[in-house]
Amino acid sequence: MNVQAERVTVMTDCGPVCGKKQAGKTVFLGIPYGKAERFKAPEPVKWTETRDCTAFGPIAPQPNYRGRKPENFVFAMKGSEDCLNLNVWTTSTDPAAKLPVVFAVHGGAFQVGCNSEPLFNGDVFMGEEQMVYVSVNYRVGVMGFLELGEVYGEEYLGSGNSGFKDLLLGLQWVYRNAAAFGGDPERIILTGLSAGAKALGALMTLPEVQAISHRVFLESGAMQGFRTVETAGKVAERFRAMLPDGLDLRTAPADLLVEKQAEFCSCDGNTCFFGPVLTAPFSEDWMERWEQGERFRGKALIGCGRHELEHQVMRPYFPEKAEEIAQDMFGKNADIACRKAEEGMRSGKTLQEAWEPVFSDFMYRFYSFALAKKLESEGNDVWCYSFEYKPGCHGMGFAYLMKLLDYPFPIQDEEKQKEAERVSEAMREKILTFVREDGFTEDVWPRYAGGNVMLFDRENRVEYLPDYTLDGFPPMVYHL
Repeated sequence: MNVQAERVTVMTDCGPVCGKKQAGKTVFLGIPYGKAERFKAPEPVKWTETRDCTAFGPIAPQPNYRGRKPENFVFAMKGSEDCLNLNVWTTSTDPAAKLPVVFAVHGGAFQVGCNSEPLFNGDVFMGEEQMVYVSVNYRVGVMGFLELGEVYGEEYLGSGNSGFKDLLLGLQWVYRNAAAFGGDPERIILTGLSAGAKALGALMTLPEVQAISHRVFLESGAMQGFRTVETAGKVAERFRAMLPDGLDLRTAPADLLVEKQAEFCSCDGNTCFFGPVLTAPFSEDWMERWEQGERFRGKALIGCGRHELEHQVMRPYFPEKAEEIAQDMFGKNADIACRKAEEGMRSGKTLQEAWEPVFSDFMYRFYSFALAKKLESEGNDVWCYSFEYKPGCHGMGFAYLMKLLDYPFPIQDEEKQKEAERVSEAMREKILTFVREDGFTEDVWPRYAGGNVMLFDRENRVEYLPDYTLDGFPPMVYHL
């Protein structure tokens, strides 16, 4: 290692990288870990000259807005197809430091997001803790998750998993190079929010990932993202129907594909359009193999928001479009959701009160607690939480972990600000204890044991809640 002024050079197995010291940490930004042709699996990269890694790398191609297109908004594409890079924050570059390593995967409905957004800022996550924090970019949207095997032949079979292949390559890079940044390759913690948690839930089924990591921290996502090749093919067919006749997706301008993606995803059910497909590197028999012993073994911290999709039902057009939105979100499973909502309304709930837990639980909460139960029943140490601090919506717990207290709404009141800061600090203290692997004493945070849930609120408390969600939804949320 060479130190010159505030620069630090580290040798990786790809080549030397130069980072910078800042605020008591050493930071390496935009380190390439792979390169990929469009719709194909990524390949490792190498270089000989020292790479300047002091600025964030390109993000994956994506539109400049999320979900429904804002009125009078002009489309523009952000990012580059050469986007496979990661960021590393560390408190030591001494291989003997043996620091825990956090591998963080961003969310964004598998359509948008990047490793440079504030929700995945390593400096904030780490605080004063001694660790290595890695945030990774991967291909998103049609570039990362459009299954084109039926269209372009065997060479493109599995293109619907391109983004997951990126993540697997990135994780393997971190495992090989952790020590160069002061990390312990045997102490890698997989961390993800929303689509990032779903991605990690899928990757947990792979033997090569099970061999690398034995600790996971997931918020608002588990193993519910899988879809059949048939479902993935129908999504691709719908997307291709929006394109000019005869257009070859392999050579079409990237900004055209991303613009059409934005149109395609401009509806309330868009969060289910992309996800892991049951083809390589995954397989249709993963459940059987899991039950036969090819499964994750280790420690898990799993959480979600109390009212994940409350914002969905509060939109003014929701009462008229509830069942249409359910169809977009669940496909053939929409009938189950509608029946559950009808049961709620028959019991005296308003339409919004009946639908909110249906969307929240069948999209997120049910699967988080189902994974916790599964892992706990197989002998793993599991801790669960529900972020209850109002409104307790999707991603709010992770935002508070990252001190982003204006999510989802700006705080105007000084007392409310202080209260939010207390909630944030209490949550950070618990989560970072898990990262340090100090463990939780049973009187502070009991293991899940079938229902012990930490409720993060104005005052934290643990309650035994074995049936904290609606149930009865299929293993795959989205099925066409």
